Amino acid sequence: GHYLGDVRSGRDIWGKPGVPQFEPLGHTPLLAYWPGRAGGGQCDALTTNVDLFATIADVFGATPKHRTHGRSLVPLLTGAATSVRDHAIGGVWGSWVQVTDGRRKYARGPA
Repeated sequence: GHYLGDVRSGRDIWGKPGVPQFEPLGHTPLLAYWPGRAGGGQCDALTTNVDLFATIADVFGATPKHRTHGRSLVPLLTGAATSVRDHAIGGVWGSWVQVTDGRRKYARGPA
């Protein structure tokens, strides 16, 4: 992700500077189509990019041979669940790290 000068958030940041992940970069929209699911909808569930791999593996019945951290989004897509995870971790190797529950966020710098 790149910052594109989002001045609405009060930050005129461009590119990939060494700053924490602010909301405009962390909230990546995900559009998905699920066959047989009538109409459109919106889901505010907490997900991460690693959940895409877990979802694709689940859809095709594949079992990874190594440990992964993703959670399948199939229960969200079918309407069987409203969430698949309680928290998510993000950050940049050697720099900052954060954890969120979707309502609150704790961020920590490298020092």
